[in-house]
Amino acid sequence: MVIGPPSEAARRIPAIQARESAPSSRQRCWSWSWQKFGRTLSMRGNRTTVNVDRIGGGTAINIVPGCCEVLWEFRPPDEVSTAAVKAELERLLAVVSSDVEVEMAQIAGVPALAARNDSAAVAIARALGALGPPGEVPFGTEAGFFEQAGIPSLVCGPGAISQAHQPNEWIASSELKAVDRFLARLGAWATGAEVRE
Repeated sequence: MVIGPPSEAARRIPAIQARESAPSSRQRCWSWSWQKFGRTLSMRGNRTTVNVDRIGGGTAINIVPGCCEVLWEFRPPDEVSTAAVKAELERLLAVVSSDVEVEMAQIAGVPALAARNDSAAVAIARALGALGPPGEVPFGTEAGFFEQAGIPSLVCGPGAISQAHQPNEWIASSELKAVDRFLARLGAWATGAEVRE
């Protein structure tokens, strides 16, 4: 939430002038800082995605808003990156003009699930026919909570996230059949029953 003095739009008095001077330096700072932060993550082999979901504010078309709400999210590959993103954001917000107040609140959070080749869950999945090496994906699941509780966890399934969460999302029927076979093997492994495919 960004809060500052409102103004009548036609007069363009100090409220908007302050905003016009501050954002240019703020934008440069944001751009430089995120580039630097992105390079730091890349050198470690990790990546954090950032998305501005919604921006809203204002009371009428002829008034410069005194308040603006920005809803955004970031999806880090690990908890170290989570702490680094928060620290960097706090540093960036410290340079905002003194006549503008910035309030930041976390609405929700899901712990990242780090990909581990030596995980017991990965070994079991491979033995049951899962394909591909473990990797990082830019979406959240409950698996991170299980991992934090000491339960080896992984996320696997049919399709690809690049085909999901968009119009006309799809999964190939061959992949649904493959996951059915995998789940049958998993159920047999868990219960000691014979696998029927």
